[in-house]
Amino acid sequence: MRFTGFEDKHFDAFEKRKWSSNLFNLERLAVKEQLEGLGAQITLPLERFSKEITSHCPTILNGKAVSEMLIYYTRTEEERKAILPLLDSRIALPEQLSDPQEHHKHAILGVRISQSGVDIGFMLHSRAWVDVMNVLNRCRKPEERARFVTLVNQLDGIAVIAPALVLPTKEFSSGHIEQMEEAVMNYDFTIFFGLSFGRDAKEPRTPAFASLVNKTLLSCLPIYDFALWRLSQDFLGTVGAKKAKEEAPSLTVGAHVLVREGPFANRGGVVIDIDNRGFARVLIGKITLKIASHSLRIIPNEKS
Repeated sequence: MRFTGFEDKHFDAFEKRKWSSNLFNLERLAVKEQLEGLGAQITLPLERFSKEITSHCPTILNGKAVSEMLIYYTRTEEERKAILPLLDSRIALPEQLSDPQEHHKHAILGVRISQSGVDIGFMLHSRAWVDVMNVLNRCRKPEERARFVTLVNQLDGIAVIAPALVLPTKEFSSGHIEQMEEAVMNYDFTIFFGLSFGRDAKEPRTPAFASLVNKTLLSCLPIYDFALWRLSQDFLGTVGAKKAKEEAPSLTVGAHVLVREGPFANRGGVVIDIDNRGFARVLIGKITLKIASHSLRIIPNEKS
């Protein structure tokens, strides 16, 4: 099917009363067909990506609610397998299972439609910690930080860097990276750089929108490449931290600690559990991590 433009019925398929009901699967199926039509006209270097469309049916994988749908492009299946050991070694299993949606685990380029409108561009959910921490740690280096700001400034559109912080991409600055880091540690949301259209905008309602989608995704590709973790672009190591060599500290539940190495280096948290294998579960913002005790330092004189 060729993309013909989004209509009122496509936006109305995401009314809140319909999110969890299978009675409206046919309405959302019509949205899926339009997204498939868009995908047929996108000319990204497809050999580099896996192309996906989120489900139009409420399932356990989307929390049994379809509040929006996306067509998106992300790392290939082989590349996804490569990051699984990183997830398993650091993120506690309950954290991994709490949000099983695949597009919340990776940096993506995509088109998102909801009741309120359509977004096109680069998206990075705060739970996609491999890519989130890769870009944040990369930006600890002044030259990389400046490069990231330049890439965002070169885009047309908006930047969403916290749940309540939206600004023009041209105004994105180095200082906003700290705000973005604070937000991803404490809130569930999607970082977004790109174009956003309300449901009444003319552009998404015509077949020519496919050309704008293609142009926008291609313009966001450098940001995607900057953020994506890969073996040749690994910023999850000891960025900004010294290798821990001394003995593991004597930890107690409730202790305030500083992570000394790895992707969460120099970030503070609270010990919530300790096992008999030398690992502690540490709460950093809203994220629960599994960290070797010798990679932690107790912060003295910290009040609970």
